[in-house]
Amino acid sequence: MTAFVIGPNDEIRLRAAAEKARAHPIPWDVLKHGVTPNQPTDELTLADRVGVPVIPRDPVQVMLPLGWRVSITCEEQPAGFLLHVSMSSPAARKVPSPAAMEMLVKACGYKPDDIVRRWLEEYEPGKRAVNVLIVLGEQTSNLS
Repeated sequence: MTAFVIGPNDEIRLRAAAEKARAHPIPWDVLKHGVTPNQPTDELTLADRVGVPVIPRDPVQVMLPLGWRVSITCEEQPAGFLLHVSMSSPAARKVPSPAAMEMLVKACGYKPDDIVRRWLEEYEPGKRAVNVLIVLGEQTSNLS
């Protein structure tokens, strides 16, 4: 098990990263081309992404103590504007716990109740990150 700690300076950096991501949302017209067909799944594997175009996301990244990596993007989706927060462990075959993800969401300035979706994502063979989506605002126009 890898310990997980968020200090006051980390919280400042995480809130700044979330704000920076919010200032540069990925438009749905770009994002929709990289959506995998199995969206309701609890785990997205590398095999699920075969044949799906990789779209440029340019996440804001924050390295936390003990090697934890956090990536944050803001995305326009049919449900609205979403903050996509992802965290991976420095240890092979380990992922952050639900409690760690809730601590992370709080440190970014949101409540755990703001999380509308959670899933695991394989980003390299044998390496997974936990992802959460937070609704920032409801969609007011019809996206297709």
